[in-house]
Order: sequence, then structure tokens, then C-alpha cells
Amino acid sequence: MRRKKKQSARVAEFCSVSQSELENECMDYLHGIVAGDEYEAACHYEYARESKLLRRAACERDELAKKKWRRKDRRNPTTMEKTDAVWERAAQNLLLKLEGETRGSDAIPSATDWWIQYPFGAIWRCPVFPSKPWNQVSEQDRRDILIGFASSNTESLTMNSVVMLDAMRVFDEFKQRAADAKLARQQGVNSPSLLPVLDMKGGGGRFAHVVFTLDFSESPTRMSQRFKEWFKLPENQARSRKHKPSKGVTDNRNDEATDRLKDLAAWRIQRQLRLNNSCLTHEGVFVEVNCFARTHRRKFQDAAAVRKWAERRKLTKQEKEKLGYNKGCPMPFHGARANNGTPANQTELFATDSQLRAAAAAAKSHLAALMPDEFGETWEEGLRDLDFFKALTRKRSANKR
Repeated sequence: MRRKKKQSARVAEFCSVSQSELENECMDYLHGIVAGDEYEAACHYEYARESKLLRRAACERDELAKKKWRRKDRRNPTTMEKTDAVWERAAQNLLLKLEGETRGSDAIPSATDWWIQYPFGAIWRCPVFPSKPWNQVSEQDRRDILIGFASSNTESLTMNSVVMLDAMRVFDEFKQRAADAKLARQQGVNSPSLLPVLDMKGGGGRFAHVVFTLDFSESPTRMSQRFKEWFKLPENQARSRKHKPSKGVTDNRNDEATDRLKDLAAWRIQRQLRLNNSCLTHEGVFVEVNCFARTHRRKFQDAAAVRKWAERRKLTKQEKEKLGYNKGCPMPFHGARANNGTPANQTELFATDSQLRAAAAAAKSHLAALMPDEFGETWEEGLRDLDFFKALTRKRSANKR
């Protein structure tokens, strides 16, 4: 009984954030500071920490790890097999529990569900998830999560271990498709696709498992040409059009991810302030959030920090000199602009309470966009709030003019 209480306490409705994390990582995200500049991966990781189901999966992982192996061994890169085995067993255990909880309902859990598939399966496989925020995760632990996210570097195609693929039931899904195709052929009806392409639910549907047969007697150039021809197939072009960003892949995804991290950080600060003082009104929360952000605003540590900040925003030398930032200067919050003569690095985090509420609504909407099976109602609520507060912000800005 005691163990059940302890576990339910860990799996709270939303991610619990300490005061230290509010003052450090949340403030980092408000300024657009992310470890390794891996914005999209950090965004997925931080939003995954809000998921009750993923935190529950991590509890299963930790319980199994404590029983079988010492904690320090689990982080040792030479014991990757142990890490995969713990992840596989944890996924299987949670699947069985979910099947028992949803028996008799339409929501039947499956091993192709989003929480097992990439990228979320790789996120809760990380041994420090969800206890540590992204900026505290070691480079070694971030490595598996980073596969497949937008990066300025050209890396090898993603290859999961066979243990992970087995736990994700990828092989079972392919076998089931083969059985369905054989049955359809026997019944004389149109058979489903025979090609081994399995679209994944995680990552908004932009990932897929594909089985290729390669001939290594061919040159790399020839292989590359054949892959391009495969990519030109109508079904693949349809997938590409569906998930193609409007701008450059890295810039577009990173910019959006940085915006959503800022929204999430503001929402977490807002939630914590309400927990500390339930009597706060919307206006009171707005004042307290701005006060907190103002108190803990970052400063440029040195000239290198200024240079890195300018490079991230692709500022010209003239634009950088015009701003006049140097060591010790306050940093502007992400997306901040000069307002009525106030420099961008001295403006408040939010100009109006409607902007703060719009940020919280945007965080809820993105949460459900990434994990619609868990946050579907939050998605609809967030969209309504987002439209309302954006319209209110535009109206107030127009009145000021």
C-alpha cells in the first residue's frame, strides 16, 4: 500500500518544478538558452515531462532498474543491453497494466501507441527523465534522443536496436500486415500495402520504420541515387508535403521550438505562483510573473556569449554594434523587441496579462499537438484560449496606437 501511494505521488497531474529549476532552466528557456542548441529535441523532452503517462512509464523503468541492476551501471555506455532490457520490460509491464485499466472500453492500448514510438519512447528511456530538465541532461544521455531531430549537421539515418524495435512491436506489426495480405489474397479482395513501411504515431507522424535491402557492391553514389528515386514515389512525396516546413528545416523547427519552450516556461512559472498563493487573480499572476522574470533575468557573461547570441539570431555586424550589448548587459528575453523607447533587453517579459495567458494557451495547444491521445481536450481548450487572447492582445495594441 505504501509503495502505491509513493508511486501515485510521483505521477502528478503535471510536471512538478522546483524553485531552483524555475530560477535556472525556466529562465534559460525564457531567454532562448538550450544545452547544445538542440531546440527541437529540448522542446519535445520538456513537453514530455508534462505527460502523466510518460512519467508513469519512467516509474516502471526505475522500479525495474532498482530490482535488477545498480543505478550507476545503467548509465554506463558499456551496459547498453541492460538499458534496452529495462526499457523493453517496462514498456511491456505498462502495456499490460493499461490493457487491464481500459478493458471493456474503446481505447485499447497498443505497442504502436505514441508513448512507445520514437521520439517519446527514446525520451523516457533516458535514465534521468523526468527528474532532470533538458539543460541538466548529460551529453551522453542526450545522444539517443537527438537522433532524428532537426540539426545543422548531416548525420547517419536513424537505426534503433533490435531490442527496442521488438519492444515497440515493429516486427509484430509487419507480421500482422503479412497475415492480413495473405488472408485478403485468399478471399479475392484487394490486399493492403505489401511494402514494409510502418508510419509511427510519435513525432506528429513524420517518422516511419522502413525495411530496405541494400547491395553493398554498389557505390555510395548509386545507393544515394536509388534512395532519391524511392523518395520520389507518390506516397513518399505525400508524406514529405505533409511534414515539410515552410522555411529551412532547421531554422523553422528550431524557431518554433524556442517559442514553445518560452511558452512552457512561462506556464510553469505561472502554475507554481498559483500553487504558492491560490488567492492570486489573473492580474496578480501577471504582475508576479513579470517580477520573477525581472529578478532572475540573465546577463551576458562575456563577449563570447554576446557573439553566440548574435550568431543564433543571424545578426549582421552593424546590427550587433547598434544594440551595443557587452559583458554584464541584461539579456533580452526570446522574441523581445524595443518598445516605446525601452531597449529590448530591458522590456518586461509580458506587456499585458493577455499575452501571458496566450503563452499558457499556446503551451497547452502544443502539448496536445504532440500528444493528442493524452491531451485531446486540452488541445481544444488551448486553441480557444489562444485565439481569444491573441485577438485581445491585437485589440489592446490597436487602442494604444
